[in-house]
Amino acid sequence: MCAEHDGHEEHEEHVHEHLPSERKVTRPLIFAFTITICFAVFELFGGLFSGSLGLVSDSGHMFTDALALALSLGAAIISTRESTDKQTFGYLRVEIVAALANGIVLIIVSAFILYGAYQRYLEPHPIDGALMLGVAVIGLGANVIGAFVLHGHSHDNLNVKGAFLHVLGDLLSSVGVIVAAILIFLFNFREADPIISAVIGVVIMYSALGVVRQALIVLLEFAPSHVQADEIRDELMKVDGVVEVHDIHMWTLASGIHAMSGHIVVKDQPVSACSCIVQECEELLRHRFKFSHTTLQLESNVCDVNACYFRTRKDDETPK
Repeated sequence: MCAEHDGHEEHEEHVHEHLPSERKVTRPLIFAFTITICFAVFELFGGLFSGSLGLVSDSGHMFTDALALALSLGAAIISTRESTDKQTFGYLRVEIVAALANGIVLIIVSAFILYGAYQRYLEPHPIDGALMLGVAVIGLGANVIGAFVLHGHSHDNLNVKGAFLHVLGDLLSSVGVIVAAILIFLFNFREADPIISAVIGVVIMYSALGVVRQALIVLLEFAPSHVQADEIRDELMKVDGVVEVHDIHMWTLASGIHAMSGHIVVKDQPVSACSCIVQECEELLRHRFKFSHTTLQLESNVCDVNACYFRTRKDDETPK
């Protein structure tokens, strides 16, 4: 026999224990935001004094990153709010919307960088290579620290991944600016500044398109990439008492939080006896396929309507 348990309380306890562990990202976002905004101002003045488009572009990128990190931070805080009667899944999708906004902003910024690089290539300007190099090296150190702080959380949280890509783009920008500064300082190769800026713009745009694509996959409720419907059906069919499985639907609520619903056909038996089947199916879906929220509808083989228990009971109770 199946051990007695309150399935609803067990399910709620599991979900509410799981969600907070996915949301603990506010501290690294605050730290990365502080570093980014400080060095954005530093690079802006360094670019203006040295005449480097690379530094000015990198500074603009860092200011955009600061905005992106602020959005990510706000989304991470809002997403921890409890669900209500109106928002039954809480505010988990806020982080996905923020990631989408970050990706779109990145695409716009990269387009401006490419345009500025093209203009600067046509009309090179005098550049202080030594000052450009010094500012770029300091900026690189700041970006390395920010990327290190966010990297540990970027694999499991799409919102933090968007913020991490912002900082990573800045890190690559700083490396490119350093290379350009060395070429300018040693060989007076001023075209290196717009060329490096263009390369940075292309890298940023490629990364941003990936974030936008992943965010749209979640918002359009595509099935999670780590699981196939046929595989779920085959595994559920192995549960004792399950006859058929159909109408499987899967979607992602937020980063690392997946949901699934489906219909399970069971052998004809009392409803109370089906609790063991439901429990085993939910455990399978939770541990094997990493679903945080599952809804299973039980069905049985269709019987003759005239032989239905409730109909025959009603007929028996009807006064003659």
